Amino acid sequence: MSEGGRPASEGYTEKNTVQAALVQLLVDAGWAYIPGKELPRTTSQVFIESDLRGAIEELNPSLVDRTDAVLSDLRRSALTAADEGLMAANQTFTRLLRGGGTVMMPDTNHDEPYEVFDYARPEQNSFVVSDEVTYQGARFDVVLFVNGIPVVVGETKTPVSTAVTWKAGAKDIYTSYEVHQPVFFTPNLLSFATDGKEFRYAGVRTPLEHWHRWGSSDASATIEGWERVKMSVAGLLSPRVILNLIEHYAMFDAQDADGAVRTIKLLPRYFQYEAVEKIVARATSENSSRGLIYHTQGSGKTLTMSWVAARLYFDPQMQNPTIVAIADRTQLVTQTFAQFASAGVPVVLHEMRGVPGVKTDAHHTDGLAELVCSNSFRSDDWQFNAVGLLHAEMRTLDSVIMSAADANQVPAGGALAVDREGFSQAVTERLEAHPLI
Repeated sequence: MSEGGRPASEGYTEKNTVQAALVQLLVDAGWAYIPGKELPRTTSQVFIESDLRGAIEELNPSLVDRTDAVLSDLRRSALTAADEGLMAANQTFTRLLRGGGTVMMPDTNHDEPYEVFDYARPEQNSFVVSDEVTYQGARFDVVLFVNGIPVVVGETKTPVSTAVTWKAGAKDIYTSYEVHQPVFFTPNLLSFATDGKEFRYAGVRTPLEHWHRWGSSDASATIEGWERVKMSVAGLLSPRVILNLIEHYAMFDAQDADGAVRTIKLLPRYFQYEAVEKIVARATSENSSRGLIYHTQGSGKTLTMSWVAARLYFDPQMQNPTIVAIADRTQLVTQTFAQFASAGVPVVLHEMRGVPGVKTDAHHTDGLAELVCSNSFRSDDWQFNAVGLLHAEMRTLDSVIMSAADANQVPAGGALAVDREGFSQAVTERLEAHPLI
């Protein structure tokens, strides 16, 4: 028997389902196994309330007799997904998981903050993996609970034909569970799907084409199949990594697409996570020295630097550092600072004109991101032109610049021409409206 109480498994075989083998991997990674039918909760409850109550009392000794009020606040926040939408509710609950919740103290009439996770001492938290977890008519293959809060949901598929892949599990989550049982996904950090050969993960409301693989720069890039799945589980779903992702990485970015603002959830890919962790370790070590991270085009370098900035800014060892980002294009500077702000880092944007009121011959307004020519973006042909391909990649990365350009496009054949004043105004309004810039 394994330490978590589940029969030991040698891995996925035709006789041993993917789900059973995956649960064993999670037990090996540090999660305690409890079958879904044995969890101390009803099928209408999101939380394991006994675990959550114990964590609240342990982490908040000063909140005397206010445990029920904290539980009520968490329950109420979870239920908002039904009315406000899953993404908005998930963003709010992520703030609560990071210690952003408060409860009124009747003796002082003041709000006091509360914690639900112990980030400083990860081993003090309760980590439970359960299978066949039911909630309001749905049954989830695998759920990971931290202090009684479901932060990861997984769907497994044991392939009986080439048509059954990880996509079937991801589709169940995206098109069914998140739609019909959104309240259970309000506290969700990420979901995953696997068929024993592939492993993919994503945040809430992420279309299937944006579910990513996990890996390791220390392992061979040719590792595939069950070995790749095992590497993904050990690297992504370990208790410490899950807590780290909740505390530092889950990010929400508001995008303006054709005048309609929508929010997406951003999680790092494995090479971004590794880069951030190594940079932070180097910067906070006593023997710190300079370093170099090499990014390929389209690798999400702006997001990586945003996570680095957030980690360093909020790290007490850094004593409120000043972080300087330098770029060679106005559009890239604007995009970088927007991403920094999305990561929670207060940003001071220094305009290139320097002294207020002083303009170059190329500037005609006080707006940001002025263009010299309406055709400055050049070709928008992503199939046969490198500039057009860059536009497509920037749109994929939800560029502030590209959304402003698309919203102010004027007819120009195969070129991306824009109304210059409208474009500048759109970028300026987007940045001025951000509370952290």
